[in-house]
Amino acid sequence: MAEKCVFEKDNLLVHVNYGIGQVTALENKCLGNKHILYYRIEGENYTFWLPVNNADTKRVRPAVSRKEMQKSIHTLEGRPKALGKNHKQRQDRIKDAVSKCSIVPTARLVRDLLVAQAERKLGESELKALDKLEKHFIMEWSVVYNFKLQKARMELRELLTIDD
Repeated sequence: MAEKCVFEKDNLLVHVNYGIGQVTALENKCLGNKHILYYRIEGENYTFWLPVNNADTKRVRPAVSRKEMQKSIHTLEGRPKALGKNHKQRQDRIKDAVSKCSIVPTARLVRDLLVAQAERKLGESELKALDKLEKHFIMEWSVVYNFKLQKARMELRELLTIDD
């Protein structure tokens, strides 16, 4: 039975852990005596393979359109929401947003973490989450609008009136 390809060469994808990457090839790999077709996805500092027959995973999604990116940028301009009073609440909120692998919840969480960081010191796990989420958001923003990472970072900070 032929496997249905969901993505094509040069499609941009976002992985929940790795960030944005591009489909560069379809490759057959042999695991044991089984041949499996994979998408080869390359990012700035990584390569990963996604099985074609499991491409609908919730850990990978296509890069957003300009319209969807604009919606997430508008989310950044909204009123920040408190992260939660205790560490577990904050971690649950981070885990929830990450698991959705969606740009708007990511934008909302980046906004709230950046504002919280400006107001008080974040814990180490919150800082790690912020660093990863902000980097992924900025990478996708720069790719969607075809400008440099530094410009996206600067615009993000300006929207939230945060100094580097």
